[in-house]
Amino acid sequence: MSEKDRLLRALFETPGREHLNIKFFRGQKIEISEEDVCKEASKALFEIENGLTDASDGFDDQIKREIDVKDLVGVR
Repeated sequence: MSEKDRLLRALFETPGREHLNIKFFRGQKIEISEEDVCKEASKALFEIENGLTDASDGFDDQIKREIDVKDLVGVR
C-alpha cells in the first residue's frame, strides 16, 4: 500500500474522524515527494491518535517572532 493510500484510508475510512489542520515545515530538502508528504501526515495522525504528541490550537508566541534569515543560516 502506498503512503498516499494509507493517508487517504486514515482520513476518510475512519468513522467519526475529526479532521485536523496540520502544519508542516519544509525542512532542508529541495524537492519533496508526494509520498514523503503523505508519510509525514500519516505519522502525525498516528502520533496524535495514540497520545504520543499533543495537538495544539496554534503556535506559541516564541515561534511567531520574526527571525532574520541571515541569522537563521549563519550568514553575514
